[in-house]
Amino acid sequence: MKNICLVQARLGSKRYPQKIIKEITNELTVLDILFKRLSKSLLIDEIIFCIPNSSSDDKLAAFLDKRNINFKRGHPENLMDRYITSLKDFNDCNIIRVTSDCPLVDPFWIDKSIQTFLEKKLTYCSNYTPANLSKFCNGSDIEVFSKKTLLDLDRKFTEKKDKEHVTFPLWDGRLKVKSFNISCFLKENISDIRITLDYPEDLDVLKKLGNNLNLLEANLYQIANEYRMQDLKNINGMHTFNEGWI
Repeated sequence: MKNICLVQARLGSKRYPQKIIKEITNELTVLDILFKRLSKSLLIDEIIFCIPNSSSDDKLAAFLDKRNINFKRGHPENLMDRYITSLKDFNDCNIIRVTSDCPLVDPFWIDKSIQTFLEKKLTYCSNYTPANLSKFCNGSDIEVFSKKTLLDLDRKFTEKKDKEHVTFPLWDGRLKVKSFNISCFLKENISDIRITLDYPEDLDVLKKLGNNLNLLEANLYQIANEYRMQDLKNINGMHTFNEGWI
């Protein structure tokens, strides 16, 4: 069964519009860095960007098309439906869920998540959910589950928040599944750093990291060390992991 990485992306972020096409370093945008890092995974078979079919995201479609990055378009608000639409060519597959505002997601931990998911025959594997218990940092988010599980979620959970956030029932206690969080494999707790992109100050942090690191190659430990050395928590540490969840 193929391992398909689905990357949800849109330009219409309410908190920081068009953030994912902002430049970070060396003329590389957020999406450029994310795609190049994802491409280093040894276990991902295909990367698909899932973007809205609204006219406001035509610019994003053109951006991806120019870079020959595979993308599918679907429902602008119902992310669950957009995922299912993007996977219509696959009878079943394993989904590796990544969000476009996590450009520094680590391909090593992606492969570790996939490997763990397969070896333990899990329904759901993650590194960051629930976030308040994870030793990973905000911005390193990885989730693995099957298309079959996605279809089950779509049938059983009909609230707007579940159509938007997709996987909440797999880790918030509403659905009993065989799940596992890979935080136990970390050598150190790096939950004190923030490398997600929700606000302009988060972009400032990514740029400062890029001044001293090769962001196409740096692993999470190197990123965490640089974040701490530059004391970047003073720039974006006021934000919490669950802003925008409600």
